[in-house]
Amino acid sequence: VTLGVYDTEEENKVYWEMKVDGETVYSKITDCAGLYGKEGYFSFSAGKAILTISPTQADKTNLSACLTEAAELAGLVVAGNEYGQYPAEKMEAFNKAVTAAKAAMQEENATQYTVDKAAEELAEAMRALRRSVNLSETVSGDKTITIRNDLPSAAINVEKTANEVKLVTAKDTALPAISISAERSIGTVSVTIPEDTALSGAGTLLAVKELTAPSVSVNGTNMFTIQMAEGTLTSDHAIRILFPGQGKKQVGIITNGKFTRISKKVTEDSQQTADKELAAGEAAVFRSGDDLIVWTRNAAEFVVYQAAVSPSPSPTVEPSPYVPNPVPNGGGGSVSIGGSGKPSPSPTPAKKTFEDIKGHWAENDINEMADRGIVSGVTETTFEPDREITRAEFAALITRALKLSNKNEESVFQDVASSSWYAKEVNAAAAAGLISGYDGSFRPEDSITREEMAVIIVKAYQLRGGETATGQISRFADRDQVSSWAAEAVDQAVSVGLMSGMTADRFAPGDNATRAQVASLIKRLLTQ
Repeated sequence: VTLGVYDTEEENKVYWEMKVDGETVYSKITDCAGLYGKEGYFSFSAGKAILTISPTQADKTNLSACLTEAAELAGLVVAGNEYGQYPAEKMEAFNKAVTAAKAAMQEENATQYTVDKAAEELAEAMRALRRSVNLSETVSGDKTITIRNDLPSAAINVEKTANEVKLVTAKDTALPAISISAERSIGTVSVTIPEDTALSGAGTLLAVKELTAPSVSVNGTNMFTIQMAEGTLTSDHAIRILFPGQGKKQVGIITNGKFTRISKKVTEDSQQTADKELAAGEAAVFRSGDDLIVWTRNAAEFVVYQAAVSPSPSPTVEPSPYVPNPVPNGGGGSVSIGGSGKPSPSPTPAKKTFEDIKGHWAENDINEMADRGIVSGVTETTFEPDREITRAEFAALITRALKLSNKNEESVFQDVASSSWYAKEVNAAAAAGLISGYDGSFRPEDSITREEMAVIIVKAYQLRGGETATGQISRFADRDQVSSWAAEAVDQAVSVGLMSGMTADRFAPGDNATRAQVASLIKRLLTQ
């Protein structure tokens, strides 16, 4: 590399030339007058000779790009405290950096150092402004919020005074993570939409709008209804909705003017599991302590409710082949099964027909148990086969199926009032040793799990003189999930053919039993 500085014929003019491997790569004639000692230039003197080296023109390419980016950012930002807005002090710092950068850009003799410093300060001001954006907002009145895809997340907190909060989102494209916490009549309802979720449909997302009543008829009491979308809106990832303190209730979804109870359950309360186990448009439940959690791929209308209980009439049951009469007292007085002697003939009840069990796997069992008066419908024409059943309802059905009676009407459980419709049946089942409760409580309104049902049905089977068998529980991959107090009963129930798995290798001990499962189970009990 050769650098040459040459005098010219013109006064105070110098010719610069730089060669690389003999090829001229740079040349320029500059005016040297008055540059000696000026900041930004390299100068030296020797005797009467003075030489000042002038830098080349500063490269402003990066600064220009920063200013273009800043102009685009300035068109998006708004000062304020709401979601997507920016603090005023960060806006002020950004504007100052833009002004300084524009000055450096316009300065003809600006040094490279000055230009680079202005570019870096502007870039840092833009980074600081972007970091300061409000990603959350507390809403106290009805409004519409646009969710920005250029931001990493959105957290919307809705107070009780705001019920019509619309969240406008892009459709069919990955969204930022969205969380909603809404103060409603049951407490704080939480909604989580994971990052990269795409919403589809013509609807608009709502921040948990509470309705005074469901849009269609629902057979239940103590209802709490929310609307998650105005119009149709589906999701390619599962959306999580937490209903606080509603773990003992049922929940259903309303789509296209039709109510459907959500009976499907996810095996774990996690995004990965819900995404894996839910198909398009599906919804499932998970119960965690007192809370009810819904995982859904459909932002629709949801109804949390207490199932309306329609106690079955006292049935006429065929006598059991084995009659241990009386049965030893389990703590609630003497109990008899089936009565003594030959039962009086009863009129044959009319055949039952339920519209919602046609084609159901348990259709024949339900019809037979209904014809025998052991189970009844929710209405004259509906049975709701996939609705969960409570511990009180199951105890009543077992008691009636075995035709148990109890001379002592005093309750053995502190949470079973003598005035409740199921008191006699629960007390009779307890006296027969079929149920024992939890620390003096029966928890009658809790849904009964499959392993709890197994314990009771095996006791009923033995009460009827059935011979037990074991060894079949080993075929279930989830056998280790069976509670220790229920393991023997589950093994026996499966081994004698009273119960089967939810799949070939999964028993699902913690799943809540359904009305269809119970009808089928009682039929097997009475025909074994």
